Amino acid sequence: MKNTIATFLFIIFFLSCLSEGRARENNTTTMTLGEALSVALERNLSIRIEETTIQAALGAEQAEHGSFDPQIEAGAFSSARQSKSIFNNEDVTEETDAWMASIKKKTQYGTLLDLSWDNQRYESDSTFAATEPSYDSELSFGLSQPLLKGWKNEVQRAGISAAEKNTLATESLKDSRVVELVADVKISYWELLFARQNIEVKELSLKLAEELLENTKQKIDAGAMAPVEVYQPESEVARREEELIGAERAIGDREDTLKLLLNIPDWDQQLIPAQQPGIKKVVPETKEVLGRALANQPQIKAARHLMDSAA
Repeated sequence: MKNTIATFLFIIFFLSCLSEGRARENNTTTMTLGEALSVALERNLSIRIEETTIQAALGAEQAEHGSFDPQIEAGAFSSARQSKSIFNNEDVTEETDAWMASIKKKTQYGTLLDLSWDNQRYESDSTFAATEPSYDSELSFGLSQPLLKGWKNEVQRAGISAAEKNTLATESLKDSRVVELVADVKISYWELLFARQNIEVKELSLKLAEELLENTKQKIDAGAMAPVEVYQPESEVARREEELIGAERAIGDREDTLKLLLNIPDWDQQLIPAQQPGIKKVVPETKEVLGRALANQPQIKAARHLMDSAA
């Protein structure tokens, strides 16, 4: 009875492992380096946050530009009032209607232009009212110019300049994130490819060690070698088996690292690199490399823009 139960449990365990292996084989994705980079750039949350920050900086920049846009204001009101005349004790009703409109414009030199138009209508049923109804209109124009502090163009545009440089700084920070992500994805991609190729080398190495062990045993059985000679190939087989296990573990580690960079939620998915690295010999010039790094490094660009924005 015990043997039957053990056999039954073993069959269930074997079938579950077989089904899990088939499911994992079916859940396999083969991708090139370009596809991996595309997925990483599309799903990376840090880059999305940087893009939102850029939109906020652009909004602040537009708000600063809006300080020089014309401002139009308009309004109207109406009121009615009843009272008794102190002269003849009659009931007097007074109605007042007013409406106004104005336009203001600030120039980049600090000049403020103001054009206003005010209108008022007054009506009363009093016997002493001279005109029924009466109107009052006024058109006024104003101009003001700061002559001391804040009259230069640079001062008036300081907010715009700071907002533009802040936008450039946020864009440079995003570029820095993109460069770092691209570099990390490339490294992880090639490391995963190496790990998968390395396991083939380890399997071949183990196979050769097992063949050597088998040849040694045959020579011992034939009396051509001493029995003690079997320990060296056996230890070599054990060592290479350990290396194979480590290589298999390395594939999982490299896959997990790449999945994190690609933001892949399915941890059971297998990633298979489909691209081989191209080897191109490049001898860099030290001065040229340093010059390009100082001129194009996104972090340095962002720092310069932030310094200019705060100046």
